Amino acid sequence: MLTEEGSPYFQETKRQFERAGYRLTLPRKIIINFLAQTEKYLSAEEIFSALQKETLGIGLATIYRTLLLLEDLKTLSKITLDDGKTRYRLLKNNETIEHQHFLICEYCNKTIRYSDFSELEKSLFKGIEEELTGRFNFHIERHLVEYFGSCAECREKIYENNNSL
Repeated sequence: MLTEEGSPYFQETKRQFERAGYRLTLPRKIIINFLAQTEKYLSAEEIFSALQKETLGIGLATIYRTLLLLEDLKTLSKITLDDGKTRYRLLKNNETIEHQHFLICEYCNKTIRYSDFSELEKSLFKGIEEELTGRFNFHIERHLVEYFGSCAECREKIYENNNSL
């Protein structure tokens, strides 16, 4: 299943590749299309496994190279969880990687990225960044915040398992 070449998303991706001097090859189109259809953060191995079910011939090395390229183009968000695996998600609709906040379930690795910050959060992080900038003479360009816990589905399963004993 390929990205529709007439879609605005495809055209913008194509322009980004061309501006950077890269070709948008068929394997890259397939990988980008796959990433464009999910909101999940996926590891290279998860992408490889999913694409092997649909498409033959795209190797893990091609996936890694495409992910690195997308990261260089700043169209990819990535996080590394406690399991040591790096997971990736395509940025869409003018999303940026400047300020990333995540809620991560420690049981199923469900990852929720949120950017609709409350005024309190904005104020707190602005204050923290100003404090760190002054204390260490360090210019902060972006930050990553990860909150670990359990999602509603996993809490429900834990509750059911504890009550069935």
